Amino acid sequence: DRFPDAMAQSLRSQEVLAARPESSYASAARLRRELRSGNADAALPLARELLADQESRQEVLILYVRAHLLAGLPDAPEALDASERILLLGPRNPLTWTLRGEVLLAVGRDAEAAEAFRMVLRLQRRPPARDLERLCVAFDSLGTRSGVDPSAELARLADEFPGSARAWASLASAHRARGRTREAAEALHRAITADPRDPCVLGEAIASGAFAGDLFEAADAALCAPVPTGAYARGF
Repeated sequence: DRFPDAMAQSLRSQEVLAARPESSYASAARLRRELRSGNADAALPLARELLADQESRQEVLILYVRAHLLAGLPDAPEALDASERILLLGPRNPLTWTLRGEVLLAVGRDAEAAEAFRMVLRLQRRPPARDLERLCVAFDSLGTRSGVDPSAELARLADEFPGSARAWASLASAHRARGRTREAAEALHRAITADPRDPCVLGEAIASGAFAGDLFEAADAALCAPVPTGAYARGF
């Protein structure tokens, strides 16, 4: 008679144990959705709740740092601490260095941020395409407001993604800021060829006064060309 009771108790114990990771998984999934939707008000308390339960998990720390960046709180002591802890848990993970760099960049520690982003490039021969935009933004910021020259890193990104207008425009901007007019013109020409409608390309062309002569003709021809079906899905 005791066997059914024991089996029932065992099954209930298994259900409880199974529910715990599922609950954490569900919380993490909800947090990812809030991060993707840009809802900082919902993401931050979820991240804090998740961290309280699983503070040693690298994935949770990554979500926690992302929530603080989204909320505009990268200088919070806990965010800085979490961005450092994820490096200890994943020193060979490019994502952890990217997040650490973004936190340092946001708080004005540019030299450390530059080293973090360079580490991202050292750890992977070719960064994933999804990371290209955030790396260009980071190196753009460093090149604009500090003494860091990001030309070498941007040149590598442009070489790895030759069809990226953003990478070439960022490289053109870095060269132009340092008086390398020939290199800037060459990079801008590549950017215009890749996508003359890209806002970064147009901004750099205007800033450099390059809409003249051959560059103007190249941009004008590209702008007048038919747009392929499915292109410019972002609405440019």
